[in-house]
Amino acid sequence: KSNEGGAYTREGVATTEIERDEAKPVNLEEYSSAKELQALGLDRLKAALQVRGLKCGGKLEDRAERLFAVKGITPKDYPAKLLAKKVKKN
Repeated sequence: KSNEGGAYTREGVATTEIERDEAKPVNLEEYSSAKELQALGLDRLKAALQVRGLKCGGKLEDRAERLFAVKGITPKDYPAKLLAKKVKKN
């Protein structure tokens, strides 16, 4: 359903606002625990993990813990067990 401005809405919030929030990079320095990261939701956590090259499956808690585990760590120092497997291109 669209509102007066022509933007479609989802749960009363303009879709463009939702998309803008989901596209914003997650700054881990703004979070003090994995529990706080859970508020971002499954999709946003998945996107944040993928951007960092980390495994992105699992439950909400798993994703939040995995993302929080790399707070303050440079990508080259990410633990191997958290990294997503490289996809082989033919």
